[in-house]
Amino acid sequence: AISATVISINAIFIGYASQYEMAKTIDLLKQTKPDGKIPFDAVQNDLFTVFGHVFTGFYLVELLLKLTVFRLRFFTSPDEKYWNLFDTFLVITGIYEVIQDFLNNSGGANITWIRVLRLLKMLKMLRVIRVMKFFRELRIMLSSIVGSLRILFWSIMMLGLIMYIFGICFLQAVTAHLAETSQAELDKTSIEEDILTNWGSVEISMRTLLMAITGGNDWKDLAAPLWQVGPHYYAFFLLYIAFIVFAVMNVLTGIFVDQAIRLAALDRDNVIQEALEKEAAFARNMQELFATVDSDINHKITWHEFKKHINDPKVQSYFAAMELDVSDAKQLFTLLDNDGSNTIEIREFIEGCSRLKGGAKSMDLLTLMEDNKHSMGQIGLFMNFVIDCFDVILKAA
Repeated sequence: AISATVISINAIFIGYASQYEMAKTIDLLKQTKPDGKIPFDAVQNDLFTVFGHVFTGFYLVELLLKLTVFRLRFFTSPDEKYWNLFDTFLVITGIYEVIQDFLNNSGGANITWIRVLRLLKMLKMLRVIRVMKFFRELRIMLSSIVGSLRILFWSIMMLGLIMYIFGICFLQAVTAHLAETSQAELDKTSIEEDILTNWGSVEISMRTLLMAITGGNDWKDLAAPLWQVGPHYYAFFLLYIAFIVFAVMNVLTGIFVDQAIRLAALDRDNVIQEALEKEAAFARNMQELFATVDSDINHKITWHEFKKHINDPKVQSYFAAMELDVSDAKQLFTLLDNDGSNTIEIREFIEGCSRLKGGAKSMDLLTLMEDNKHSMGQIGLFMNFVIDCFDVILKAA
């Protein structure tokens, strides 16, 4: 929790420091002569530098503590090794930045390296992703986004292929139109400039098609030259828009949603959290049901109380919601009464209902088979003993 808080504060600090440097740069530009330059360290703030070093010191201490505890497992853990390597890289660059700041104050700094370090400093913002792991919803979103990158790649490839095919069609159309139209007619309509701007090459045509479906430009203006080329090409452009917007985009959205749902279902932490929440909800519902059946409020349910309330529609609905069969009340009461005291306590009630809800599980069947195997073994031993006894009796007779 402390580490997550420090990472969040550091992210806010980096944003504020960047905004301050920009505002300072704008003020200095107004005061600088037209042919002058702003010194590199003029936009720096000593207080911000100190705070940056404090954050670096915290990350260094955190890294050393982790290395002390985990040792080589810090770099070999299958779940955290990449994050740990990333943290190590950030700490090393932070230490190097501290050294460069010291050299800068001593007059021996390399300005080029300082600029590179300032860019690397922005990588610290990626630490915020680690904070997301402490929040279930953010963690699911992050894992869904990362898990969908492969689908994103192939989606871009497919869209690129579609735009390439349509782009070539429109490029050939406008090429034929320019070749078959006299220069005088082109000058009258000023269509040549629009064609060269929006459909002048394969790259330009693909860019135009991309802008038409992503809001980069109004597709009505982009398609205007195609109307001059031929109404059928204009209709073909409308077909492209409809195909992408209503078919391709919806299919891609469905694929991304399906992938996100599957990743959320496979997320280990999410599965554990959902299981814990279901168990807690089940325990709360069973406590409410126990309080309903426990008429005399003595924290115990007798057979009389159980039999009295078992036909209550509210109680039956509770049991049905928990997937518990109440067709045989006496058998259910006996199964819930683990200690055979003819009374059911709250702990017995919750644990018994938890075992009995739903259908038989694989573990239940395996346990039954093992018990049956053990019983058959005991019966076999007893039969052998009986046979031996009869043999002794027969011999004595």
